[in-house]
Amino acid sequence: MRGWINRFRRDQRGATILEYAMLIALIGLACVAVLQQLGEPQQATYKKVDDTIQKAAKPAFGDIK
Repeated sequence: MRGWINRFRRDQRGATILEYAMLIALIGLACVAVLQQLGEPQQATYKKVDDTIQKAAKPAFGDIK
């Protein structure tokens, strides 16, 4: 039993996997934060494009909404 505990304490393989997992999680959180910050300006841009298309199409096709 003591030998198993000592081997478990010296084994570094699990620590490396844990470090990579934490790094991937941190990168994922950073991506989510950036996308949330970019979301509103991007939504406003799409709304502006939609409004422009609607105004341009209205004389030819009527109200297409």
